[in-house]
Amino acid sequence: MPIWTELLAAAPEVVTLPFLGASSVFDRARRYTVRGRLPPERGWHRFEVAGSRHASWRGEGEPDGDFAEGRETVSGYLVEDRLIEDGVAVPLDVRRTFTLARPVHLVEAGLDRFARALVARQADGALIFVRPELPLGPEPDVLEAFQDGVSIDEVPGVPPALHLAFLWQVHRR
Repeated sequence: MPIWTELLAAAPEVVTLPFLGASSVFDRARRYTVRGRLPPERGWHRFEVAGSRHASWRGEGEPDGDFAEGRETVSGYLVEDRLIEDGVAVPLDVRRTFTLARPVHLVEAGLDRFARALVARQADGALIFVRPELPLGPEPDVLEAFQDGVSIDEVPGVPPALHLAFLWQVHRR
């Protein structure tokens, strides 16, 4: 006859989670401490988890297409590895622009300048890149203005987040 702890023990399963370089990984609201060898680099990795709060690294993984499910998500414009959220107001002091952009981890390589993205917040508050979003319309005209070194004042329909992304890129030139 099995003892009660054996009945309560969950069968191990392998899950794919973002690894950001610390000794912990997060799956929805649960935090796991990685025991044993850590992944060699940041990215998506497979971990074996069971009923405890410990995970064991099992190798590299592919981004989890369902990662955003059950998590708070945010959309906006990427400026390198930072996100300027939709709905942000353009500050009078342009230097404040840089305080409004939040770091995003595991951004897909090769995205266009002024790309829109969907990110999900993991349990520790870190924003994880989920996928690119469809453009809203003025992005090609804003990109052209950036490349030509001109203002976007005449470009219709530029949302505040895109305006701030443009200002950020102009400042970084």
